[in-house]
Amino acid sequence: MRAVNVLESLELLGSSQWGLVTAKQATKAGVSKMHLSRLTDRGTVQWLRHGVYALPSADTGPLRGLRAAWLATGSRPAGNQPLAVASGESAATVHRLGDLLPSKYEFTTAVRRQTTQPDGSAPGSVDS
Repeated sequence: MRAVNVLESLELLGSSQWGLVTAKQATKAGVSKMHLSRLTDRGTVQWLRHGVYALPSADTGPLRGLRAAWLATGSRPAGNQPLAVASGESAATVHRLGDLLPSKYEFTTAVRRQTTQPDGSAPGSVDS
């Protein structure tokens, strides 16, 4: 796959996710880890956290880290049932209640999940 086609595929994936894409989504779309690595090395895409990348079209606002952490849980926007929902200070930040910037991302899940990430979230593992 040519680099232009790779970036187009990634942008299509990220268009409904604030310009963010997961490595798992990229692989499903036929974008190899090598392509993703090369785009990251060139600075075309930015690594945000384990398995989550920001595309050139990505929003750079204060919610970017929280959104990346939420995507890392396996949750997806656009009509899908999320695996995790923002809670506590994270939810207040999403809804612009006060001037909070959470030091730790908080998510609630239907089943207990744990994390090893210092910000409170990781792929497939979130405190409930």
